[in-house]
Amino acid sequence: MYLTLNENQLKAVNETEGPVRIIAGPGSGKTRTIISKITHILSLGLAQPHEILTISFTNKSANEIKERIAAEQNNNISNVYTYHGWCNYFLRMEAEAAGLNKDFTIIDSGDSKTRINNLIKENGFSIEKHDAIDAFDRIAREEIKVDTLLNSNLSAHTQIAKLWEKYRNDKRTNGQLDFNDLIIEVKDLLIRNSEISEKWKNKYKYIFIDEFQDTNNVQFEILKSLTNKDSNITVVGDPNQNIYSWRGANIDLINNFEKWYPTAKTIMLNINYRSTPEIIQASNSLIKNNKNRVKEFEVIPIKLNSSVVEIIEKENDMEEAWTLIKEINKLKSSGYLYHDIAIIVRSSFKTKPLEIALNYHNIPYKVIGAMKFFERREVKQTMKFLLFSVKQDNSTLLDIINEPPKKFGPQKILKVKFAALDAKQTMWEYLCENPSTQSEPIQKWIDYTKRMINSISKGEDVVSILGEYLDDIGYMNRLFDEPSRIENIKETLKLIRVSIRKNNKSIKETIIEFYNNSNLSSSSDKSIEEGEVNIITAHASKGTEFPIVFLFSMVEGHWPSSKAIERGDIEEERRVAYVAMTRAMNKLFITVSNGLTAYNKELEQSRFINEFLTVNTYNYIDTNIKKPRCLDVEYENDNEKSSKIGNKIFHNTFGKGEIIHNDGEFITIKFDDGKKQEILLGHKSYKVIKW
Repeated sequence: MYLTLNENQLKAVNETEGPVRIIAGPGSGKTRTIISKITHILSLGLAQPHEILTISFTNKSANEIKERIAAEQNNNISNVYTYHGWCNYFLRMEAEAAGLNKDFTIIDSGDSKTRINNLIKENGFSIEKHDAIDAFDRIAREEIKVDTLLNSNLSAHTQIAKLWEKYRNDKRTNGQLDFNDLIIEVKDLLIRNSEISEKWKNKYKYIFIDEFQDTNNVQFEILKSLTNKDSNITVVGDPNQNIYSWRGANIDLINNFEKWYPTAKTIMLNINYRSTPEIIQASNSLIKNNKNRVKEFEVIPIKLNSSVVEIIEKENDMEEAWTLIKEINKLKSSGYLYHDIAIIVRSSFKTKPLEIALNYHNIPYKVIGAMKFFERREVKQTMKFLLFSVKQDNSTLLDIINEPPKKFGPQKILKVKFAALDAKQTMWEYLCENPSTQSEPIQKWIDYTKRMINSISKGEDVVSILGEYLDDIGYMNRLFDEPSRIENIKETLKLIRVSIRKNNKSIKETIIEFYNNSNLSSSSDKSIEEGEVNIITAHASKGTEFPIVFLFSMVEGHWPSSKAIERGDIEEERRVAYVAMTRAMNKLFITVSNGLTAYNKELEQSRFINEFLTVNTYNYIDTNIKKPRCLDVEYENDNEKSSKIGNKIFHNTFGKGEIIHNDGEFITIKFDDGKKQEILLGHKSYKVIKW
C-alpha cells in the first residue's frame, strides 16, 4: 500500500510521534494519507483501534475513513466522528458530571429557531428572531458573553441575554441540547474538571483532525484539553481553503499551530492528482493575491492532459444559462454523463436562471444543498411522534399536539402549562389525569396517544403501531393529496424498522439514538445522484470533485459577494473562488455577464477573472445560442406597447410573469412563482411574449 504514496505522503505516515501539521492542497490525497497513517500505527502495534481518535467535518468523510480502514486492514475502527458526534458520545459517557440526563435528546436548528421564536412571543420581547439566533451563535463561539449583554445599556442586548437564559432553562427542563450546547458543555466540563480532562487525555494515544483550517476557538479549546504540547496529534488542512470564518473558523489556528505545539513538524502535500495543469495554474495565480496564506506553498499538477479554462461572456445571467446548456449538450455528445457536471454558484439565489434553462431543455438536475430528507416537515413530524412514545416531555408534546391542528392555541397551552406546574406534573401527565377539561379533539388525541405509548412500552411492533397512530389522529389523511410526502413517511418507517432490527438496545434507547442520529446528519452529506447535472453552492462543493465544472456568473457582487465587498473581506471570497475552481478535474468553464441588471446598473466582471488570467491558460469560446422557440416576441423595447397592464412577459432572470402596475417610469411584474419585481419601463431585460 505504501508504494502508492509520494515522498511527502510517506513522510507524513512515518512521523508517528509528536505533533504534526500537514498542509494539504486540493486533490493532494490527504484522506489517503490519513488512512495510511492510521493503518501504519495499527500495524506497528503502537495503539489499539479504540486508542485512536479521528475528527472529521462531515459524517460522509468520517464513514469513508472507517470503511476504508476496515477494507485495507480488516480492522474496525469506531472512534471516527464529527466534532458534534464526538461531543454527543462524550456527554453520554459523562452525563452525570455534566449535570445531564443520559437520555438527553438533540434538537436540530429548525426546532431551535421555532423554540426561540416562541419564547420571544411568550415573553413579549421586541427583538427579531434572526438577531437572537445570530447572537446565540456568537455566544456559543465565545465572541460575546451573556454577562456583557446583560449589563449593556441597550435594551436589545439585555433582552437577548434574558432570552438566552430562558432558552437554556427550557432545554434543561426538557432534557434537551442543541448543536451549540454539545460543544459548549464539553468544553466547559473539560476545563472545570481536571480529573475528567486527564482521564480522556489518557484515553487516546493518537488524535487526528481533518479539515483543521475550519476549526473554531471553542473546538480548539476541547482539543487542547485532550492533549499536551508534545502529544501525538496530527492536524491536516489547507489555509487556502478556509471559507468558514463567518461561523467562527479561525485560520490562525493552522497558520500558527506551532504556537501551541512548539515541537510540531510541518509536511507539505502539494502535488495535485485531480486537475489539469491549466486549472492549477489559474487557481494558483488567483490565490497568490491573498496576503494571509502559507507563502512557500504552491500546488503542483501531475496530470499530463491539457485543458484550458474556457470563458463564456454574455449579456446577462439568463443568456449565460442558455449558453451553458449548449456546452453541456456538447459535453454529453462527447461521452460525459450529466452527473459528471457541476454548476457552482456563489449564492443559492443564482440557481433560478439555471433551473429555468435546464427545465426548458429537459435536462435532469439536482440542487445540492437543498432540504435534507430528515429536514422535511413530514419526516421530522413522524420522528417527533416516535420520540414522544418513549419520552413524554413538554417540548415534544408541544411539537405534536397540534398536528393535525386541534385549535389548541397559545392561551390554552399556557393554561395547561401553568396548571401542570402547580400540580408538579408534566403537561402530558396533567392532560391524562384531566382529559374532561379539554375539548373533544384533544380528548380523542389523548386516548390515541395513550394507546400508542402503552403498546410500544409492551414491546409490540413499533412501526405498525406508529403507522396506525398516524392514521388514527388524521395525519396521513391530511396528506392525502401529497403522495410524495406520504412516501417520505413510509420511507421513515422503513428506516425505523431497520434500526430496531439492527440494535440490541432497549426500544427507548434505540428510538432516542435513531432520533439523535437523524438530527446529527449533515447537509453536506447529501449524496450526489447519478444521471443529473449538479447545481451546487461554492461552500457545499468543498470536499467534492467533478470532471466538468462551470463557475456561474462570475461578476462583482456575486464573486465576490456584495456583502464581502462592503466589509472589505475579499481574501475569504478569493478562497471561496479557489475552492470552487479546484473542484474541476478535466474542464473548467467560467461564465460572466457584461450587460445591465434589471435596474439599469452595469454588470462588472469579477476582479478574480483578471487575477487568474495573468497566466496563459484561458480561452474565450463562441457563445452564440438561439433563444427558445416558445418565446415568440410580440413587442420589444417599445414603452407604450410593452408596458400595458396585463401583458405577459419573459424576463431574462426571473422567467415568465405579468405586468400588474405601471407608474410611467417603472412597471411592476408578478412572476409565476408569486414574487413581484419593479423594473425600469422598457428595459431590455424583459420581452412581451405570447404563450
